[in-house]
Amino acid sequence: MSNTVTGRLNETYVSSVNFLHDRDIYNKLFDRYDEQSIISFFEETGRTKESHETTFHHFEKDFIYQNILIAAVAGTPGAGNDVQITLDATNHDSGASYPKVTDLVLFNNDLTGYIIAKDETNPTAHIITVRPVDNTRDIVTASTVGSLLTAYSNSHAEGSGQPQGLITKPLRFSGIHQIFKGHYGVTGTEATNRIEFTTSNGKMYWMYEGEHDAFLKFRMDCSFGLLFNEQSNGLTDAQGREIRVTKGLAQWIREEGNIFPGGIGSLTDIDTIIKVLDKQRGSKENLMLLGINLDIDVDNVLIDKLVNGAIQYNTFGKGNGKQRSVDLGFNSFRKGSYTFHKKELEAFNHPNVTGSTGYTYPDKGFIIPTDKGKDVKTGAQIDSICMRYKKAPHMDRMYIHKITGIHAPMGPTSDIDELGYEYLCEKGLQCFGLNRFVMLE
Repeated sequence: MSNTVTGRLNETYVSSVNFLHDRDIYNKLFDRYDEQSIISFFEETGRTKESHETTFHHFEKDFIYQNILIAAVAGTPGAGNDVQITLDATNHDSGASYPKVTDLVLFNNDLTGYIIAKDETNPTAHIITVRPVDNTRDIVTASTVGSLLTAYSNSHAEGSGQPQGLITKPLRFSGIHQIFKGHYGVTGTEATNRIEFTTSNGKMYWMYEGEHDAFLKFRMDCSFGLLFNEQSNGLTDAQGREIRVTKGLAQWIREEGNIFPGGIGSLTDIDTIIKVLDKQRGSKENLMLLGINLDIDVDNVLIDKLVNGAIQYNTFGKGNGKQRSVDLGFNSFRKGSYTFHKKELEAFNHPNVTGSTGYTYPDKGFIIPTDKGKDVKTGAQIDSICMRYKKAPHMDRMYIHKITGIHAPMGPTSDIDELGYEYLCEKGLQCFGLNRFVMLE
């Protein structure tokens, strides 16, 4: 088998890992085999970052304004009466709580109140005394257990001192690296089958036929893990050694993001999602990674209804971002001020994994912001989603590749008539600003 392609290669034998550094050749030779994975997106758009420790973390700024959950209410209903509101335990952190005296609060029926006192005797059940701003209003009746209250402003008497300081605390998010391994072996004459191709400069190169299939399987193992893993907790193997499993995107969003159930059947559903993103100060440019059923549903909704002009392609890096988006299989649309780069993600519908009978992944999807945030402690710019990998001065664990057996291209490693392809990497998934992510299911 011979193919003519353009690119740069330096050795007669090339491995599938080498092709990651010559993506044009990789895609031309193997496009019919390659299920474009989430890892391909990370690699081609520069969303990879090295780590030096097993655990990686970052800090985010919490919302300055916080909801107040009402745990208990005391007071006599009637116009002008004060109400004592006990804050729920979730509104406390190390004995401190939000809001503060002199804050103005807004009830969910549009009435407003003014905090005149705060009892902090119980460190997990602070009590605020609220007086109606308009003494003809009944805010006792407006205060109901289990409802939310929000502090939206403040007011002070002339000649009064400064109020209590605002209490804010950065949020810490942590992830772990997972060790992925892969092995593929063939014996006898099958081990010598190889693919040959010629570059534009006329030089011949070759690789083993089974090697790319082995590497593809390994990359898909990593992709499935980064998408669907549950993070390990106390997991060990039979010998008692710790097994680290990195948290996948689905778990990250279910724990910290937004869930949109019921699929997308109309433009109203898309409008609802945009309103959620806007409320959470979402990115104006987002990925929409969908299972096949959901992808078709969205196509049916969008036909001849949305504007395709004025689309931004910053998601796909420098240079011709639009062409790169096409190469990666994305279709883009814009509604309001939000751009979505939509793609059917094959990982949602593999016939023997997520698309198996009884599985609902073809009906699911992710909406992912593509801008950057800033770590509030280090000041570093962080991609909203990023693949982390372990690296040390003497070893890069993005990919480690070895071929073994009597037919190994760099010389026999044994006298056994076989060929083995071995892969190893250590990776994890980092997400920033998860309140701006959406899980569609």
